[in-house]
Amino acid sequence: MSALPTFLVIGAMKAGTYSLHNYLHRHPQIKMSQKRKEVNFFIDSFNGSRGLAWYQAHWSGDTPMRGESSTRYTMRDKFPEVPGRIHQLLPDARLIYLVRDPIRRLISQYVHEVDDNQEFRSFEGVLTAPDRDLVLNTGRYHYQLQAYLRYFAPESIHVACFEDLVAQPVETMQAILRFLCVDAGFSDPSWTQTHNDSADKRQETPAGRIVRKLVGRRPMRRNAWLRETFTRDIPRPTFDPVRHADIVEMYRDDTEQLAHLTGRSFTHWRGVYGDTATPRVTTPSS
Repeated sequence: MSALPTFLVIGAMKAGTYSLHNYLHRHPQIKMSQKRKEVNFFIDSFNGSRGLAWYQAHWSGDTPMRGESSTRYTMRDKFPEVPGRIHQLLPDARLIYLVRDPIRRLISQYVHEVDDNQEFRSFEGVLTAPDRDLVLNTGRYHYQLQAYLRYFAPESIHVACFEDLVAQPVETMQAILRFLCVDAGFSDPSWTQTHNDSADKRQETPAGRIVRKLVGRRPMRRNAWLRETFTRDIPRPTFDPVRHADIVEMYRDDTEQLAHLTGRSFTHWRGVYGDTATPRVTTPSS
């Protein structure tokens, strides 16, 4: 028997969604999509044309709560149709939105995309490109939520914090489980297992791109000699001081609107409210 999901983890990219997806799947009352984490069913250019039966096939049985995690669901500039499509099919769905210090999230996304051969520009090149808002706006969480609040009541959306998932995983997970109306007394050892997801990220050399096309992506990632020979450390992203101040101000305005919406403080986000040194990017992964 197949069924539709009852909740969605809608992002944000590089805010711990991969970890949360796996944590939730360990709960006996929850089944997460396991064929793929990023189902992206509500985006035509990804899997939206595959049909309802394809979507339903990601879940089976009678598990009370079923979920998927697709971070592109909170990239409204690229995919503005997503909230409406979700509401049309799943009007009673619960939505979980993981947020993270926007400056640190921005850096983590850049490092991830360089490692994944999706980005070949310098960090400064990304921040000065005509399409820079597509990257920056992913970290404007209030802006992203406004698109959902046109369709879903605020009580249908739970905003959780990446930093809390790292520092207080049990309490953060219990709050999410209560939101999902499942047993919040459940816990799992995996919740306290975190790892550095940036230390192993590397940038291909020009020769490395040629080798990857010859041998394939998996050998390039798994063969230690190939990776050491044909990749290099990713340069630590740095900001032009004036541009950095403008970006911080933009994120601060949005963060304060998010605080007003959720009734909680985000002043621990040091990238936005202080300690402007470029941080190391750490766990969990997403």
